[in-house]
Amino acid sequence: MALLPPPEVRRLRARLGGYALAAKHDPKEYTAAARETFRRTFDDQVDPERALPEGERARRAEAARRAFYTRLALSSIKSRNKKTVSTRSLAETVPPTPVEAKEARTSGTSQT
Repeated sequence: MALLPPPEVRRLRARLGGYALAAKHDPKEYTAAARETFRRTFDDQVDPERALPEGERARRAEAARRAFYTRLALSSIKSRNKKTVSTRSLAETVPPTPVEAKEARTSGTSQT
C-alpha cells in the first residue's frame, strides 16, 4: 500500500494543476456545463414542471439563488462565531430560517 503525500503537498499539486489548466484554456469554457447545471437547479427548485412563464420562472429562480447565497453567508457567520465566542454565540441567538426549520422538522434534529 503506497503512502499518500501530506495534505499540504496534495493541495499544492491540485493548485498547480488548476493554474496550468487555466493557463492553457479559458476557465469559462471548461466550467460552462457545471455553471449551467448549477443555475438549472434553481429553475428546477421553483418550477419543476415548467408550468410558469419563462420570465416568472427566471424571477423566482433568481430569488432562490439569492436565498441560497444568503443562507450560505449566514452559515459562515454562525461557524465563525462558534469558533470565536466561548459563551453564548451568535449562532445560538440567530433563529433558524424557514428552510432550516423545515429541514429540522423533517430530519428530527435542531439546527441551532
